[in-house]
Amino acid sequence: MSKRVLVVDDNPEFLTFMSEALADQDLEVEAAADVQTAVTLMGANPFDLVVSDKNLPGTSGTGSGGMDLLRYIRSTSPATAVILITGDVSLEAAIEAMRLGAFDFACKPISVADLKARVARALEYQNFLDPEKMIAMYTVLHDSVLEILAQGDTANGEAKTRHLRTLDRRIDDIFAALKSWEQVIVQQMQALANVAFNVEQLKDLIPADHPAYPLVEAIESQVSHRL
Repeated sequence: MSKRVLVVDDNPEFLTFMSEALADQDLEVEAAADVQTAVTLMGANPFDLVVSDKNLPGTSGTGSGGMDLLRYIRSTSPATAVILITGDVSLEAAIEAMRLGAFDFACKPISVADLKARVARALEYQNFLDPEKMIAMYTVLHDSVLEILAQGDTANGEAKTRHLRTLDRRIDDIFAALKSWEQVIVQQMQALANVAFNVEQLKDLIPADHPAYPLVEAIESQVSHRL
């Protein structure tokens, strides 16, 4: 099943750019030009990922719409990842977005390749057994990294950005290992379910007074305990 992605921007050209950039990614992409339209679309059918401009017009007439949308998503659809895009290149802006639960933060202008890479990265976290939990864990960890970088005064903004990307890769490696572990657990559970099915079939074929019956029961008990 294709992942659902919502792109949000009040600039028609940039909205078209994002929609077309993701059109060949085997994704179900929808577009919204304002916060209200985005909220309406999300209410009709949940999305796996929302990519939104941070400085959308808000309900109060300010440019807080992107942050308002982020707050709404975090309160109503915690499993949905959010990428905010803005022209503000400051680390402080990224920290503000991450504190509110954004999965990623990118700056305009953004290339097609960079947009695709960020979207693919965010959607990888949707493949966990419990994406809501994993996205929350990632957000907390990433937020901590941003705080550490913000407190340092020895590196310039460019160096901090490079450091952040390096740390992002390390964090991704940790979660990739967790995903591999999950896959092993799923395979084990499937194998145990197969054993349980065959044990049940065997019990129907072996009389209860047969010497082998206690062994079958012992296997059944072990499988039930592990499941």
